[in-house]
Amino acid sequence: MHDRPLPEPVERARADVGPDLGALSLHTDAVDGVLRHLAALLHTEGVVDQDDFWAEVAACLDRHAADHPELAAAAAAYDLRRDSFRHSCLNRLQLRDHREMVDLGDQASSLMWAGELENPFGRSRVAAAPPAVRAGGVRSGGVGSAV
Repeated sequence: MHDRPLPEPVERARADVGPDLGALSLHTDAVDGVLRHLAALLHTEGVVDQDDFWAEVAACLDRHAADHPELAAAAAAYDLRRDSFRHSCLNRLQLRDHREMVDLGDQASSLMWAGELENPFGRSRVAAAPPAVRAGGVRSGGVGSAV
């Protein structure tokens, strides 16, 4: 995927990282930084149960994999549905140096760790999405339905 051309302003920000660090970036930024808060808010407001939310995330990833078999090697390398991921502490990075959280030339060496986090859509937690979700259908009151 690193061989795809990007517009110049974006290209200069491209980082050549391995699958583990790439997956960690998605788990830390998207899952831990955004989706877990969204899941909790939607659950608290009665919009969708957290388990249904994470089942939909899992189903979305599974549908994408099924729709794009040409990306099977990358999907296996990134393994976004692994059962846990390393906890990278972004707040600690900000407290250490708020002007330069990471060395852009070697981002991995700048990270600070604090154990492992359970992946809320990991394979052992969400083994298989409900049939309606797998088929892309809408469940009453579930993700994607009109409330």
